[in-house]
Amino acid sequence: MRRGRRKLSFAARWAMPLLVGPAIVGGAMAWMYAAAPPPGSGNWAADAALRLPKGAATAPAAAPGAPGRVVDLGNVPPPGERPAAEPSGMDGPLRPSADEGVRPEKPETVFARVIVVDGGSFRAVRDKKPLVVRVAGVAPVPFTQTCTGTDGQLWKCGAKARAELARLIGGRSVACVDVVELEPDRVIATCRVGTRDIAGWLVEQGWADPSDPADPVLGPAAERARAAGKGRYGSAPVGVIAG
Repeated sequence: MRRGRRKLSFAARWAMPLLVGPAIVGGAMAWMYAAAPPPGSGNWAADAALRLPKGAATAPAAAPGAPGRVVDLGNVPPPGERPAAEPSGMDGPLRPSADEGVRPEKPETVFARVIVVDGGSFRAVRDKKPLVVRVAGVAPVPFTQTCTGTDGQLWKCGAKARAELARLIGGRSVACVDVVELEPDRVIATCRVGTRDIAGWLVEQGWADPSDPADPVLGPAAERARAAGKGRYGSAPVGVIAG
């Protein structure tokens, strides 16, 4: 008699998939755990790199034995604290150093409402007393002096020199330094009106000669004025012809 296959019961047929499925999953997990590298090995970085998307950049690995890069963040205070101020060496107000050669400005004597006497001096008041101030550095043209122009005419160059100096000063004050007493009511000083040096202007315009022909500034200025026919070296102006 032919022996037939043993038939499984209804319960065994339903229980078989429930038992086989978990067994397969458990076996797969056991295999993955056994194949995984131990913690701390370098294969974790390689495995992570395999999971990066295509085109993603990876940092170059450091050479074996090479020290890692240290980023110096400076003197960073703990959270909640303010950074300490570093000494700058500039505490207190700025002052000129002793080796800068700073020279103190000379004290000025200011004369207001002056009256021009001639092409190199003027009258003023100091301490409620009248005073005559002579401009230092020039030999003034006397008021009564006459000159012969390039056209041969005789003209009052002294009167013209006084008029030009009065026009330069106008109604402005005159500031002087290096005031030297000549007499109780007469002084000589280096003077300016505004920012213009009076002695330099008189020589440049031909209305005075330098008191020292060898002066390195006024000497060449007088030569240029003479060569250009300025001031008393030129022709007679209209209205100042002598006679």
